[in-house]
Amino acid sequence: MRSRLDGLQQRLRASDVRLRLARQAGRRSVLSARLQPAARRRLDMSAARMDSVERGLRASSPAVILKAGRAKLDAEDASLQSLQLGRLARLRVRLDSLHRGLRALSPVTILERGYAVVRKEDRTVVRRAGQVSVGESVGVAPGEGAFVARVERIER
Repeated sequence: MRSRLDGLQQRLRASDVRLRLARQAGRRSVLSARLQPAARRRLDMSAARMDSVERGLRASSPAVILKAGRAKLDAEDASLQSLQLGRLARLRVRLDSLHRGLRALSPVTILERGYAVVRKEDRTVVRRAGQVSVGESVGVAPGEGAFVARVERIER
């Protein structure tokens, strides 16, 4: 009887080990099913982070920064040239206006309109009729050339 009990006990232990192994296998399947999606999410998050860091590194590379700086410099250069051309055009208009005003006041232009400079023999400019006497010779300089005239009469 003892040997029978020992045999049964061994069978019982063997079946208990099989049961435990079966339970562990089931538990492993459940844990594996939970672990795979969690591991996939973790890998996806790591890949996304790595992509973000890589984009940041590309954006901060010296070549990219230099290219952006050159583009900004080119835009500023074009803007500056445009401003300079505009200022130059305004200055030309102002210079032309000042030139016309100066030309209008120029003694040569006034003489070209029919006026003349009259000088006494001592080269002083005659500004009033009372500065000359009848019979006196005066030099007359119109717009072009010059001539000598004699005062015949004085009108006041």
